[in-house]
Amino acid sequence: MENQSPETQESQMQSPEELAANCNTEVAEFFEMDEIGGIKVINCPTKEELIKVWLGYNPDKKQNDAPDYLVAFSPDKDIYILSTDTMPPYQHSEVSGPERYKMVLKHELVHKYLSKIPGAKVSWLEEGTCSHIANQPYPKWDEADITAGLLRDLSHTKDGRKYAVGKNIVDRIVGEYGKEKLFEIIKMEDREERNSELQRMFPWLK
Repeated sequence: MENQSPETQESQMQSPEELAANCNTEVAEFFEMDEIGGIKVINCPTKEELIKVWLGYNPDKKQNDAPDYLVAFSPDKDIYILSTDTMPPYQHSEVSGPERYKMVLKHELVHKYLSKIPGAKVSWLEEGTCSHIANQPYPKWDEADITAGLLRDLSHTKDGRKYAVGKNIVDRIVGEYGKEKLFEIIKMEDREERNSELQRMFPWLK
């Protein structure tokens, strides 16, 4: 049997509610906000069941509209997520299903905190922030492959590249400028102003 980290073993011993409560505390501390209460975690035993619930919240969609990467979503104060038994591991990573479960749970919690912050929402920035805080193991992208045009394309899309590209940019923002700068970027209402500031921060972003 593959050895598991102490953190993974501890996560598996916790109920979804306990795990969510611990993740909630960590996310609230990152944002320096009060914890969001009343969050309910609903485990879905299969991908088919998760998609069925997702379609219930998106009546204008069809089954084929569900993105391939869908493993959780979080309407209102609920989080619907694949169970640890059916959560697939990340590709190109040693992170297991149970470890990914915790990361995805935290990712979905971050969405709830971001919804309380004003600013023009863009997919790559939101998903990148969630992925950064959840420490999800998306691959590194070369600077030459991340362009202002790519960011525009990933602003409103279900293109799965928004997770990895977004995390790469957010990792750099926090690593080089601190999380307060990330909050400043998130709160910008004018997207052109945001793009200009990002290009000032990262001259390679053309």
